[in-house]
Formats: sequence, structure tokens, C-alpha cells
Amino acid sequence: MQRVLMAVALASSLSLTAFGQGGMGSIEGRVTDSSGGVIPGVTITATNAATQVAYTASSNHVGDYAVLRLPPGTYTVTVDHQGFKKLERENVQVQVGDRLSIDLALQVGAASEVVTVTSEAPLVRSTDAQTGEVINNKMIEDLPQLNRDPFALARLSGNVQGDGDRAVAGSTLRINGGRTQGIDYFVDGVTVGTGMGHGVSYNTPTTEDVAEFRVITNGISAEYGRLSGGAVEVVTKSGSNGLHGQVFEYDKNRVFNANSWIDNRNGVPKGNFQENIYGGAIGGPVILPKLYNGKDKTFFFFNYEGYRFNQGGAVQYGSVPTDAMRKGDFTNVCLRGTCALLYDQNGLVLKDANGVYQRQNLLNDGYHVLPSQFDPVAAAALQFLPEPNHTPDAGTTWQNNYLGLSNHTTHRYDWSTRIDESIRANQRFFARFSTHYLDDKPNSRWFRPGQPVTENYNKGMFQLTLNYDWTISPTLVLTARAGGSFTPFTGGSTLSAASPIRSMASWK
Repeated sequence: MQRVLMAVALASSLSLTAFGQGGMGSIEGRVTDSSGGVIPGVTITATNAATQVAYTASSNHVGDYAVLRLPPGTYTVTVDHQGFKKLERENVQVQVGDRLSIDLALQVGAASEVVTVTSEAPLVRSTDAQTGEVINNKMIEDLPQLNRDPFALARLSGNVQGDGDRAVAGSTLRINGGRTQGIDYFVDGVTVGTGMGHGVSYNTPTTEDVAEFRVITNGISAEYGRLSGGAVEVVTKSGSNGLHGQVFEYDKNRVFNANSWIDNRNGVPKGNFQENIYGGAIGGPVILPKLYNGKDKTFFFFNYEGYRFNQGGAVQYGSVPTDAMRKGDFTNVCLRGTCALLYDQNGLVLKDANGVYQRQNLLNDGYHVLPSQFDPVAAAALQFLPEPNHTPDAGTTWQNNYLGLSNHTTHRYDWSTRIDESIRANQRFFARFSTHYLDDKPNSRWFRPGQPVTENYNKGMFQLTLNYDWTISPTLVLTARAGGSFTPFTGGSTLSAASPIRSMASWK
């Protein structure tokens, strides 16, 4: 058995221009009048349609503005300045890590007049060289995903190659042809890398917990670091002013599944089989009747996913010595018409015409081993192997001549909760906690008492993220973020307490 304790990752930042950190987006541009002259000191407000939380910024002396640290969502951008008509720009879609450039042109007039912009040219990222694609929530919910791993949809992005499996040892996922393990994953701005082989923690958001994520394929800024391929930046879901939820279950069982071809051929009935993936999610404002109303201010989101897999009576095939072989008679040990010959391990070895060294002396007649020649350890271990109980494969006298039944159980659950708080107009805070549990026993001892079986455990795994944003002034933003993960893992092969292998070490 082995136990690996993954490291705790801590991250915090202080930045004058905290663009894109933690998956947040930004809207920036220039405020001008109808003649193209810049207008300083203008207040720009971006209001989230789902939460009605407003984010504000002011234009500087050259008319430039930047509304920073915007969670992904749909916004209405409003400019209300004395001597000019009120300007509203509706349905501005901010995605994870976006840096949208929107210039705002005001028209002279009364403040009671409103100019509403409903359509313009598509917004293009022109403030930096970053490239990548966003996998939005509709794609995550609607596209088929056998293993229910939202990260596997990363291969929908351009310049991404491979099977979509997470970028760990053995995966083929690559960005721009780079190294597989040169990809890092960030959840709400905190890496979920384990530090061991640059792997990815199992304690990552499930399908219902992911709002959207961006696959960054080029132009990665220095804030990420430690990368040679690309990055996957994930934003988890948060609550809104409306109470929303969903429940789901995926069911597979022996009633729906057909028997395997080989079991039908061998007359073996279907074994017991049950697989369930189930759970739900709910989010909305924090409301405590007669105590607190968090609408437009405090929001929650909770997600749970459970997994149960139980399989009994799964047919397994093995090869064991026949009665004749146990007595030293290998006369009929044949494979596809060719019978084996036994050579004396202490006999003469010569090189043939092809330069290959070959033994020259048969052991006895080449088909029999005398009882006096049995290795005592092998003879003792032989008693723990089962007798043949199944017709061997065609063309052989021993291959797959034993049939056993095995069991497999896997229990797993994941849950997470997130709280978002709008402290003041210029201060925001959110906290997210998640946990993961796994108990996996993929096989039982179907072959022999000394058979090792695999067991894997993830118990007590959790992840915590804390994030605080403070817009101190139009040119100064404080972002403090701390994140940690505890990832205990126990895995390997075990023997039963009664295993004969434990006492074989003392045999001579």
C-alpha cells in the first residue's frame, strides 16, 4: 500500500490591473462625445443581469476606463453624465477571462433622454495577444460526455490535440503540440495541480458545478507561470436573484444491458450489474425569513453528485495446471497444434547458425519432470491453485481452463458550496469549499487465496478558495486570493490476512 499526500497551494495577488485573474473578465474602452473628444470623470456602471450587482469605474484624464473583476455573465453598461443623454449598452456578454473593448460615445442632451444600444459589431479582444476558446455552460450541459468530466470538452478548442483526458501521465491531451503535462488547470484562479508529476486533483468541479471555462492556447500572460503548453481556466457557478435548481440520475443495470458474446457462447448468464450517477444543484439569494434578505447582495450555490457501481458475478478466465501437469506430465501441453518440449536448465548451451544461443539437452524425454526434480517452493505453492473447471480454448489443452466470478464496487461522492457577497459597491467576496470521497475495489479474489486485489481510497479530500476584491480607486484594485487543497490518496494491491503467501517466505 502506498500513501501520497499532495501539497497545499497558496496564491495571493496585488495588482494595478488585475485583468482576467481568477477567471474574471473586464470591460474597458474610451468615453468620447459626438465629435470624438474625450470626456474625463465619467462614471461607468456594469450591472449583472442575474444578480443586479453593479460594478463601477470612472474615466481618467484621457477618457479611458476599465471595469475590472467581472464574473462571467450578461451585463448592461450604463453611462449617466451631466449634460449628456444617458447611454445604455444592453446584453454585453462577458465570458471567463474576457477583456472586452467597448468605446462609449455620448450625445449632448438632457439626462432624462436615454440612448439604448442593442446591436453593434462583434466584440473583439484587441487589448492583448491571448488566444483561446470558451466552452460555455450550454455546451457543457448539452454535449454528450460519457464520463461526465467537463474538462474533456477542452478538445473542442482549436490547437488542442488528443483524446480529451486530463493532462496527466498517460494522457494524449496537448495544446499547440506541447507537452501533455505542460498544461495547468485553474479553478476560480487557484491551480488544482497536485504537484506530483504535474497531475490534476480528483477534487475538481463536476458538470453541474462549472459555469464555463476557457482553453488558453497562446499569448499566456506572466500571471500563470509554470506552463509550457496552455492553460484551462475554470469558473464555478454562483447563485443569482432567482432560485434555480436541478436533479438528475443516470441508471444502468442488468435489465438494460445485454449479455456479452463470450458469456453467451460459454452458457454463462448475465451477472448482477448496477451503475447510478445521481445528484442535484441549487442556487439563489440567501434569504432567512424575518431575519435577512440577501437579494442583490448575498448568494449561494450548492452542488452534489453521487456515484454507485456494483457488479457481482462478472466472469473471469484463467489458466491453471491440469492434473497431468501437477504430476510432471507435460505430454499434452500444446498450443495451436504445437506441443512444448522441456529443456534441462543445467544442460549445454550452443550458438546456432543464426547466432542464437539455444539449449541442447532435453530434460529427461522432454515431456516429463520427475518428482525428485520438483522445486519444493513450487510444489508447496501448487496446492493453492484451483483445479480446472472449464473447457480450455480451442487448439489448447490448458489455456483459459478455469472460470471464476468476481465482484467490483465503487462508491464516490462530490459536493461543493459557494457563497458570494457584495459587501459594498466597491468590495466583493466569495468563498468556495468542496470535498471528494472515493472507495474503489475493482476486483475480488476470484482466482486463488493468495491473489492480490487492488483497492483505492480518497478519503478526507477537500479544497478551499477565498477571494476578496476591493476597487480602491479608478486606477487601483486590490485582489487577495488564497486557495488550498488536501489530497490524501491510498492505493495498491493487498493480500488477505489468511493468504498462504505470507507463510511461504519461510519455506526452504
